[in-house]
Amino acid sequence: MITWDEALGRLRREVGDERRVAHSLLVAHLMARLAERLQADQSLWELGGVLHDLDLATTKADLTRQDVLAAQWLDGVLPAVATHAIAAHDYRTGVRDETLLARALRAADVLAILGSRFTVQGLRDATYQGDGAYEALMGMVEEGHYLRQAMVNLKELCDVRLPEMLEMLRREIHHDASRS
Repeated sequence: MITWDEALGRLRREVGDERRVAHSLLVAHLMARLAERLQADQSLWELGGVLHDLDLATTKADLTRQDVLAAQWLDGVLPAVATHAIAAHDYRTGVRDETLLARALRAADVLAILGSRFTVQGLRDATYQGDGAYEALMGMVEEGHYLRQAMVNLKELCDVRLPEMLEMLRREIHHDASRS
């Protein structure tokens, strides 16, 4: 299996854009938190998170191919459960997210996108809504935006309540800010 350093190096070579690299790192950190919470393989989940958008520079013109190509590139480098999760993490590919790892990766990716679009205060306010957090987030995303479709079923994706996932995101954003 690929090491963390090899994965990060490959991500930087393939993606290039530091903003996209930062997104993938945030997804990886969220995956590590979710794996810990769900008693899953933290190393594998973190690697899946950091490599989930590996092919974006190549497939950005056709997002139905995004992630499917990355999964093909990573065949034999990561276990099949991880490459399937990568292929399935964006609803636009049509690949079903049938495993807990795939559902968690989809959730972590959506959370990272939310973290880049909204202030920490806005995320905190949604967290405080408890079971109404999902509706609060949907109200923050404009009609027709792809994120609305990506957020469908977010509250049921990976067996962790949405307010808890939002708190993980808030902590990671705070942690990233303290690292810089």
